[in-house]
Amino acid sequence: VALVALSVLWPSPAPSAGRAPAVRVFGSRNADTTEGVVEVTASPAEVYAAATDFARWDALLSDVDDVKLLAGGAKDALLRFSSRALDLTVTVRFSNLTDRALRFTLVDGPPGGRCRGEFTLTPLEDGKRTRVSAKLTSYVVGPLGIFVSKKTLREQREAKLRADLRDVARRFAK
Repeated sequence: VALVALSVLWPSPAPSAGRAPAVRVFGSRNADTTEGVVEVTASPAEVYAAATDFARWDALLSDVDDVKLLAGGAKDALLRFSSRALDLTVTVRFSNLTDRALRFTLVDGPPGGRCRGEFTLTPLEDGKRTRVSAKLTSYVVGPLGIFVSKKTLREQREAKLRADLRDVARRFAK
């Protein structure tokens, strides 16, 4: 909600032809959360379709490889993939709202790791453009929390969001 409010108050200019729009990644009031935003020239339905085409994620997301859909589909996928930005292989469960939001929760990853995220798709210009607002929350519980700094987690979240939003911007650059 805060991200959407901030995005409305701080709109991005329309991208110039052939260039990917600017990606903004920033901290949140919650120290365990990083947020980001980009606006693209595509409808929310087009962005949602590309983001939920899990078999082609490695073509869409430069940070991702070794993608395996373990169960479900576009709305409720259980997906395992490797992330270069996070330097991890993880399994996440999606609970998506068609053409409006992609929401995921970490199911299997590093010991003590907790993560959840959401990409909200807001139509602009009568649905010709979309604001993609992202929020990623991660932290470590238990004894391993002593060895993983909040700074390291923040840097990983920032790198992951920046990579994903930049790739979405490139995919829809016109």
